[in-house]
Amino acid sequence: MNTITKKTACLLLGAFIAVLAGCSKEKYPDVRKYVDEVIEYQNWYAGELEKAKDAGEVASLIDKYSDRMLEFAVKGKELNNKYPEMKDDDKLPEELKKQMDRLEKTAEELSVRMMNSLSKYMADPKVLQANIRMAEKFRKASETEIDEEEK
Repeated sequence: MNTITKKTACLLLGAFIAVLAGCSKEKYPDVRKYVDEVIEYQNWYAGELEKAKDAGEVASLIDKYSDRMLEFAVKGKELNNKYPEMKDDDKLPEELKKQMDRLEKTAEELSVRMMNSLSKYMADPKVLQANIRMAEKFRKASETEIDEEEK
């Protein structure tokens, strides 16, 4: 093959790849990014719990976790508003279903790791208070969401 033919073949191959890439754009890249971020954070949290050396560290991690999960909840609500098809699990488009399945599977796997780590310190007053604070934050967030929906 001469140089011109090689260059032409490379250009055609490059154009073909560019067309394929353009055709395969995902419809919900922000949902995939959101799921990736939640999974990454949950992995970080589970790993930090496993490394915690005392109840104080665990309580601090629970506080950080609850704050971050509330941020994720706000972002999730924004995505639900942007993509109304996310609100009905039975009618989820396949691309969204894959993301939600991945998130659910990871949460299930990590919950075992988290509970194993937390069980060592559950009776400690610092951890109990952190869990109470987390429950209160989640309760208030839930009430606020309900109030907004009623308006």
